[in-house]
Amino acid sequence: YLEAPLAPEEGWIARYAQGRDYHYDVKKMAIRLAKSLSAHPELGCESSAHRVFVDTGPVLEKAFAHLAGLGWIGKNTLLLNRWRGSWLFLAVILTPLELAVDAPGRDHCGSCTRCLDACPTQAFPKPYVLDARACIATWTIESPRPDAVIEPDQIGQHVFGCDICQEVCPWNRDVPESEHDALLPRPENMRPALASLAALDEAAFKARFPRSAVRRTDAAKMGQVVALIKAGQRDPEA
Repeated sequence: YLEAPLAPEEGWIARYAQGRDYHYDVKKMAIRLAKSLSAHPELGCESSAHRVFVDTGPVLEKAFAHLAGLGWIGKNTLLLNRWRGSWLFLAVILTPLELAVDAPGRDHCGSCTRCLDACPTQAFPKPYVLDARACIATWTIESPRPDAVIEPDQIGQHVFGCDICQEVCPWNRDVPESEHDALLPRPENMRPALASLAALDEAAFKARFPRSAVRRTDAAKMGQVVALIKAGQRDPEA
């Protein structure tokens, strides 16, 4: 799905985590928008009356984004936009202002099942449904014991997260690069050497991934993931 396959000694970090942790910058953008709403001469609302969330509150971002007309929920359960595909971040501003309501996004997946067919763990029991227990992103990020859940013959070279269901999506073709420099990939996070990641202790891990979403995991868990990737590569059926 990539322009060139990974070499055996390379790993993959999900695209959203290749740059600086998006929470910082997306939240700043949302705060600026909330302040501009507050300063609007015809709206008149204190900025303190707003609440801003970027994956930090009990808010159903994808569902609200769909209802707000930003896109539709694809068969891979991600929000899809006609111009940005699923390569986007969501923020939420709760406001007391009564704003005009948009029409919900219309589903454009049609008969396509590429995301479902490409998943190496069959994590989609049916369209629009994800079994998170079988998702490589859950295995490599959320699981407290990656070595207890990862199947070496299915992990591929995914060190942190997985993009397969997005890489194959036709709506992600020709998506323009981000205009925000802070969100662009750091070169060292694109195809990192597995051996170098396995050698990190916790202090070196934190230095290697400053202000990064990769800090959702730690050196010990990443070491377990790399070991299982290597185990899968030694398996002739992997």
